[in-house]
Amino acid sequence: MPRKKQLAVMKTAGKEGKDKRGGSSGRGKSGASSSNGQSASWTSSRRPELSCWTASFTLRCLVMLASVCHVVHAQDALLQGVTCPNGLSDVWTASNAVSAVAASFHHPWGMEYTLDGLTVLVADVLNYKIKSIDVATNAVSTIAGSSVGSNDGVGTLAQFQGPKDIKLVRPSGTTAVIVDGSRIRSLDLLSNAVTVLAGSTSAGSADGTGTSATFNGPRGLALSSDGQKAYVCDYGNHKIRVVVIASQVVTTLAGSGTSGHNDATGASARFYKPHFVALTPDDSIALVTDEWNHRIRKIVIATRAVSTLAGSGSSSEADGVGTSASFGHPNGISITSDGRTAHFAQGHSSRIHALDIASATVTTIAGQSSFGSAINGPGSSAVFYYPHGVALSDDLLMAAR
Repeated sequence: MPRKKQLAVMKTAGKEGKDKRGGSSGRGKSGASSSNGQSASWTSSRRPELSCWTASFTLRCLVMLASVCHVVHAQDALLQGVTCPNGLSDVWTASNAVSAVAASFHHPWGMEYTLDGLTVLVADVLNYKIKSIDVATNAVSTIAGSSVGSNDGVGTLAQFQGPKDIKLVRPSGTTAVIVDGSRIRSLDLLSNAVTVLAGSTSAGSADGTGTSATFNGPRGLALSSDGQKAYVCDYGNHKIRVVVIASQVVTTLAGSGTSGHNDATGASARFYKPHFVALTPDDSIALVTDEWNHRIRKIVIATRAVSTLAGSGSSSEADGVGTSASFGHPNGISITSDGRTAHFAQGHSSRIHALDIASATVTTIAGQSSFGSAINGPGSSAVFYYPHGVALSDDLLMAAR
């Protein structure tokens, strides 16, 4: 029987009326069509009150857990510390559980809230679609994609090769950038039109403009706060690449193209399958989960200097400071809106960690060193199955598996 995916949610004391990177919800949005072609309005408004959630965690992030499951499911129970409502599921649970619309996902990876917090965008990898979830009603719609392929198009006329991450272009929030196959694609959320921003259907490592540039299995991405640049983890090339959105010019920020571990500048640095990347709010620092080096790497954007912020290089388990901390296969990462803390998911032992950026202190905030079916509870009482992508939210830690 296939393992079912579930969502775990940690309630926090986040402020209402803010976008997910701390911006004002007064920025207007208008949205994407549902799968039946009707346009959904994403006008700015306050996020629905979540008073039915009683969890006490103070973390503010959204965690995505990927597995080989085909169905996302939310439990119909509300537990202390971690609850299971909707997000990628069929229930937005309250104390007595409320049945809603069932929805199937197959390897959902990247997720992103719209700026008003009322909609979640989902990269549904092996359904080859971008989907949306209405937070208030739980309605799941297909924005774009229909089957595996490479065609540009509008809505379900577009095809994907396996979208792995999605991020909004700020400050407008009306366009999203998607990592798909070996290409970087653009999704107009007003028309649902999908186009190629950069990359080819053939893998490669060439810098260039538009489709003359090539990538090799890119994974996570982060967008600058002004929406002008996309930073991409070029997983198979062991590089961090930069795409200038307006000109479609692709360059290499750091990485030699050969796997390894070397703290250095630009092309002299080495990574081993960089997986996800996050930017500080001022866009001055990029943090990279260097998956197979079992480390968090730091890149100073202005100088391209790469250093190791945390991780010993061993996949063993130990909280600690800098290289005295150990964790295996770090995955998704996000940075809080004050730029002080990063949260990252660890695939090797299914834990969620917090990283104080200034002191490089790593602490475990949820999960334990075992895989298994979802067990809800506070901190180390919770059990995850291979946590994956991470994205910020004002008041929640949400996990889908």
